[in-house]
Amino acid sequence: MTTGARRRYRAGCLDRRGGSAHAPVVAKAYTVSDGKLVLTLTPADEGGFVVTSPLDPELVTEGETIEDAFRMARDAVRAVRASRVKLLRKLATTRRSA
Repeated sequence: MTTGARRRYRAGCLDRRGGSAHAPVVAKAYTVSDGKLVLTLTPADEGGFVVTSPLDPELVTEGETIEDAFRMARDAVRAVRASRVKLLRKLATTRRSA
């Protein structure tokens, strides 16, 4: 039994085999912002959060805490932007040569 399953079992949501004893466990998603980023944090089964952005569907990362989630999201935003710049440059050079 994983740590997350143990926590839910103790809370009375799961039976010992990990199956649903009552209703299925639904992870709540929280939308948070630091004034620059808008993120959706969904609790992960193994702990921490899965981090996405409603404004940028390509942004997907994870973090153990909310602060870690924002730090990882900022890094993911830089990576997504760099990838887009690289793609646009590649498209521009292919259009010129065609």
